[in-house]
Amino acid sequence: MIRKRFIIFLLIFSITISLYGCNDKKEIEEQAFVTAIGLDQGKDNNISITFQMINANYGGSAGKSGGGGNEPKTETITFDAPDIISARDLANISVARRITLSHAKVVVIGEKLAKEDKFFQIIEAPLREKELRRGVDIIICKEKAADFIRGNDPKLESRINKFYDFMAQRWKETGLVPVSTLNKFMQRVEEGKGLFIAVYGTTKKDFIKEENGYEANYKPGEVDIVGGNPTQLIGSAVFKSGKMVGSLTGEETRIVSLLRRKADTKTMIFTIPDPISKEYRVTIRVVKNEKTKIDIDLSKYNPTITVKVPLVIEVLSIPSFTNYVQDFKLQHILKDQIKDFFTHEADVLVKKTKEQFGAEPFLWELEARKKFATYPEYKEYNWPDKYSVSDVKINFDIEIKRFGKQLAPPETRPGEDDTKQ
Repeated sequence: MIRKRFIIFLLIFSITISLYGCNDKKEIEEQAFVTAIGLDQGKDNNISITFQMINANYGGSAGKSGGGGNEPKTETITFDAPDIISARDLANISVARRITLSHAKVVVIGEKLAKEDKFFQIIEAPLREKELRRGVDIIICKEKAADFIRGNDPKLESRINKFYDFMAQRWKETGLVPVSTLNKFMQRVEEGKGLFIAVYGTTKKDFIKEENGYEANYKPGEVDIVGGNPTQLIGSAVFKSGKMVGSLTGEETRIVSLLRRKADTKTMIFTIPDPISKEYRVTIRVVKNEKTKIDIDLSKYNPTITVKVPLVIEVLSIPSFTNYVQDFKLQHILKDQIKDFFTHEADVLVKKTKEQFGAEPFLWELEARKKFATYPEYKEYNWPDKYSVSDVKINFDIEIKRFGKQLAPPETRPGEDDTKQ
């Protein structure tokens, strides 16, 4: 009898506990999921905040459970508030659903705000709220963040959050923009005075590029694309001590990745000038399977930085039809051209970071730290100042692995007499 009562007690207790666990549950249709957060300068000491919220019911078939066939896919609102967290509650004077930040994909920041001294405090303050993930991506835009978010109009994705998901995957595949998250930004700023690079973008065309940028030597707004989504994400916004101080092109961003010990992007497509036929460019795939070797000598006042970058090259296209495939002498010429191309691009970029930014984005300071017994000793050494007067020697170790599936180029070029059999 006692055992029976005990079993009944356990059963009632279990049911009570399970019901208690559902006490604070929220239905999906009761929530507004913020997918993009925009930050701009506001009035007085406030910031202008934009919330782009996805409609969880959007995409449902009319007449079926869930509906949403005629509902808008997003709702975007902009208003001034002291910070992101207080803005979440203030937005509910207009939005009926509970606003949720836990599904935010990107924080879009207007360039004007990013260049303000107070920017780091603005972006750091809301990170104490557990709902805002530190893994969210950062995008810096040339225009106001509110204009960027409203101007972003992907044609193939029915849900805007999918666009940001897919774009983050493409960033890791192309290397045209860096992988930049709130967490990486905070780490870089707290580590010292090194440079942090973030995704750079715009929805406005800006044709100031006088020369051909080829496949990557552009900044956002400089690529003449007709039709489709007006958004362009290419290049990097450069931050020093938590403040934007400049920008890099897509090609410079790729070189940064190659010069880091471990690249975020394993393969990239480049075009280089054809060494024999100057009017053409050879398309190559660059594969970085091994880590960059970085050796830093701090024994002199001007440190010496020796960088060795191992690259495997796959030649994909030879528009000039020069016989690099079978002629080994020409292969050596092509190999030297590839090495000279990357060496020149890297030297120019290193010089730019020294003279324009006074710091480096290559994470070489992580190697320099290993030379010191304690962190205070490293801080006293002042790596950014020493980097500005350092002697940097970069060597690209090039290995041409293959020339694609075609064994040899055609014996005749288009327009030549190919009627003979």
